[in-house]
Amino acid sequence: MMLGDFSQIASLRDGQIDAAIGVRSTVYKRGDEYIDFMLEMCDKLADGGVYVDDNARDNDGWYYRLAELLNIQREISARGGKKEFNFNLVVGPGFHGEDYNQESAPLAIIISKQADYSSTISPMLGKEFKLISLSDYLRDKKTISQLDNTGLTLEMLEAEEASPLDEFRLAA
Repeated sequence: MMLGDFSQIASLRDGQIDAAIGVRSTVYKRGDEYIDFMLEMCDKLADGGVYVDDNARDNDGWYYRLAELLNIQREISARGGKKEFNFNLVVGPGFHGEDYNQESAPLAIIISKQADYSSTISPMLGKEFKLISLSDYLRDKKTISQLDNTGLTLEMLEAEEASPLDEFRLAA
């Protein structure tokens, strides 16, 4: 279990983290800094390791980092590690006064390495929450288009989907 300042993650060896939980700890990272951090976290996960973080959703629900998470999946796949990692979103009611979509919004990301904890985690979630793979969630463009009132989440996701991996990076 990792407790502490995630900015010091580089000091850990690859494969050293069994479990890490982030609560508003990395939400301040944006663009490439966020992508690089998440890729490094994936590198640091041990086989069977899991990382749970509420950073899939920006602080006040104005943006959801779906494009960045897809970019991370694509980069891992390009490295040959696609089958090693599971990316799942915890989806549930939005926060009152923050999320545009009050009925359903991505609230957290769960990344596991060489393990799928879906059947363990799902029963622990409240009935109004569900666990869905990132890939499955990304296929539902109608839901994604209703996440924020500006359309930024869908716009960024479509830009990521349309770009070659080595060309898409977000401004910090």
